[in-house]
Amino acid sequence: MNIAEEMPVIEETFADDVECRWTMPAHNVPPLPDAEDAKLDIQRQIEWCERLTTDFHLKESERPERWGISQFGWLPWLGTRLSACTLRGTPVATGPMSGCWIVTWMERGERKVLHIGTEGDPAANARVKRRAADLIPDDAVGFNPYRPYKTNPYEDPQRSKLIAFVEQNGECYSVLLVPHATHVEEEIVRDDPVVQPNPAPAPQARRPRRGVLRGGVILSSIRNALKARTRKRQDWIVDDTVMVNRHTVIDSYRATDVAQCPSYNAQRLRAELRRAA
Repeated sequence: MNIAEEMPVIEETFADDVECRWTMPAHNVPPLPDAEDAKLDIQRQIEWCERLTTDFHLKESERPERWGISQFGWLPWLGTRLSACTLRGTPVATGPMSGCWIVTWMERGERKVLHIGTEGDPAANARVKRRAADLIPDDAVGFNPYRPYKTNPYEDPQRSKLIAFVEQNGECYSVLLVPHATHVEEEIVRDDPVVQPNPAPAPQARRPRRGVLRGGVILSSIRNALKARTRKRQDWIVDDTVMVNRHTVIDSYRATDVAQCPSYNAQRLRAELRRAA
């Protein structure tokens, strides 16, 4: 067995600042109502997340023109809610992380992974942390993937991603993805001309004119009628301004940092969750 085979899957996959392409899956877990029984609510989440995966396309070092594919299970983040899944074969990815806790334990020979989702509402965050503290079993192990970084790991918080991975043996790793290749796309917001009616000028009083009567016809009246038929009136104002929205698209990331997260046993984890609440 060589060294590469002895390395954890995540450290091997994201070694050497590998360039990767990844699109975060949509948060497609339905907003299930909280059950009175927290364990029943978690069981619903586990059953739904069975089908969720995510693919990382990794550039091969020996053949840079080729991209390999590594598939992982995917555990969505749900703001101020608990989400959970069963780890089957490959590590489970979850995120993006900004301070949420990850918990794992064994149940009937299967490894369960729990994401304690938090967001901007302090009261809702406190409720979900207290609920998790009451739910986790005594053999649970917790991780905070944000903790290995003493300072803000995001060079660009709007575009960088901190993803957590849980291995089959229960270890947790955080991987920082920083934008590497980008391009700017332009989206036309409005290209249809805006047409508005031109208000007609106010009528002006005209002095009566005496026409010259020849053969019973007033020549001045005839001239005015002909001008009215041939005159082109400017009845419309057209604004053909084009509005364009420009946004940056990330073509690939660099896995600039892979860190193993320190673990917390169930007793210490409960204390952390209740203190934070």
